[in-house]
Amino acid sequence: MKEFTDLLLGSFDVVWYIAAFIFAALGLFIRWSILTRRAIKWNPDTPDKFSWTYWLHNNLWPKAVSVLTTIVIVFLCLRFAGDWFGVVPTMAFAVVLGLAFDWFVDFIKGMTKKGLDK
Repeated sequence: MKEFTDLLLGSFDVVWYIAAFIFAALGLFIRWSILTRRAIKWNPDTPDKFSWTYWLHNNLWPKAVSVLTTIVIVFLCLRFAGDWFGVVPTMAFAVVLGLAFDWFVDFIKGMTKKGLDK
């Protein structure tokens, strides 16, 4: 079992990953708060005042899938930081991962596109 967890987690333990996820979440929070302030209401059906009912009806499933995908991408970027980016993952790397999340997603998309083009 130890060999499996070593392969799954690399040279870090679960506590390190929990801390790194917290720092990545802080970076994501900063990124999302900056992007949200610039958001423009495009949909005429969107209520002028925030409505939990409207939000849950229109966003729950896509947001749930988005959160799960974000967790997977953060884990993969932390786990394979040395292989993919040539850096030792640190807590600072985790914050940058959150702040520049779109770049990391594009990087992974580029890897899969290159793999499909072969």
